[in-house]
Amino acid sequence: MTVYVGTQSKIIPTKTGQQTKYYPVVQSTSRVGLIELAEKISLMSSLSTADIVGTIEALTTVIPEEIAMGNIIDLGSFGSFTLTVRAKGVDSPDEVSTKQISKAVLNFRPGPRLKIALSNIKFRRKK
Repeated sequence: MTVYVGTQSKIIPTKTGQQTKYYPVVQSTSRVGLIELAEKISLMSSLSTADIVGTIEALTTVIPEEIAMGNIIDLGSFGSFTLTVRAKGVDSPDEVSTKQISKAVLNFRPGPRLKIALSNIKFRRKK
């Protein structure tokens, strides 16, 4: 698969002022929605598009509930979701408290199947 990249500039502060650096950024070609995904999946299974949409909608209800209970969501070879937090550090273990937490963060770790797909991506510069 080929993914196109464009260019984005960022101003980086330096000791003597600032410097502009340029970075490659992915240029999405389109957005694939729930119905389109469900239609593709239905062609690969014995389930109807409506059944698949219903299942995905149920996942969007159940996954946040499980995450809110601190559970890891393991979707097999697709990957897993884990809850972590952003927090300010303190000097001793006795000082650790929930008051340090500034934000809950959801992390996704790709599974083997996604890792293979990511490793096979070819990037091409979009002019």
